[in-house]
Amino acid sequence: MHRRRFLLTSMAGAFAAPLAAGAQAARRSPRVGIVLASAPLPTMAGPEPAQIVMRGFIHGLRALGYVDGQNISIERRSSEGVPERQEDLILGLAQIPVDVIVVPTNRMALLAKKITSTVPVVALMDAPVESGIVQSLARPGGNVTGLTLAGDVPGGKRLEIVRQVLPKGSRIAFLGRKEEWSSQEGQALRGAARSLGLTLFLADVQMPLLGPALERLDRERVDGLFVSANPVFFVHVKQIADFAARLRVPDFHLYAHAVEAGGFASYGHDAYDLFRRAAGFVDRILKGTNPREMPVEQVERYALVLNLKTARALGLTIPQSVLQRADRVIE
Repeated sequence: MHRRRFLLTSMAGAFAAPLAAGAQAARRSPRVGIVLASAPLPTMAGPEPAQIVMRGFIHGLRALGYVDGQNISIERRSSEGVPERQEDLILGLAQIPVDVIVVPTNRMALLAKKITSTVPVVALMDAPVESGIVQSLARPGGNVTGLTLAGDVPGGKRLEIVRQVLPKGSRIAFLGRKEEWSSQEGQALRGAARSLGLTLFLADVQMPLLGPALERLDRERVDGLFVSANPVFFVHVKQIADFAARLRVPDFHLYAHAVEAGGFASYGHDAYDLFRRAAGFVDRILKGTNPREMPVEQVERYALVLNLKTARALGLTIPQSVLQRADRVIE
């Protein structure tokens, strides 16, 4: 009887051991959450997402040896142009819990910091020290680290390009939100426009309703469109480019993929590259580095991208001084 009990116990242990090992292996597979501001969720799906930020992040992870569904789980979320949803989305990721949360804006970085002090956060930030997200660039001091754009978002530089491309034009629509227009950055942008002899006026957009703002512009005299740097516009660049083509005016963007979608010009950062680099922060955190000791990386390079096909369709002659500055020209 004792021998039988011993054998049964031994067999149970033998079967349980692989199960326990399998459970441990499953637990060892890290889980990463990413929340985007305005991407339609279906565009974030799959191994080659249509959404460029998500694609850059997936490619960055893959280059480091991570494959979603094999040795890492990626929880993909989007507020789809409704900022009020972001807090619940981040809270849901923290409650899973994920091992790292990745976000693309100051607002979401601050929300994540409020929601959790234990889950590491990798963020794309603007002036993170001044915004109260980190204590310093060298030693963030909390659970948030990531990348920041060195200096101001280059709105003034984009306006200089507007002035050079449109020497006789002056009435430029700022396609953005009233909050941005009233902000310190918005006031500085308007001041820069005045110094260049441009009249910048607000085409107020209440996301996700971009259409009504464009319809109002259809009735205005407009020489060009200056598109907000706000990430909520990121996924609407094709709609904006198509509208600008119909209106026969050039559109000026922060995001390079807007020019690939048919827009006229962009001056700003490469979103694909930024989130490919964000994957490196995730890798280091998963390997044990504490985010409070991971310096925030400053991104200094901005690129000017021009679409010559769009310029020809609009009948625009691009000055040689602008062409020579271009980092990339789309034919």
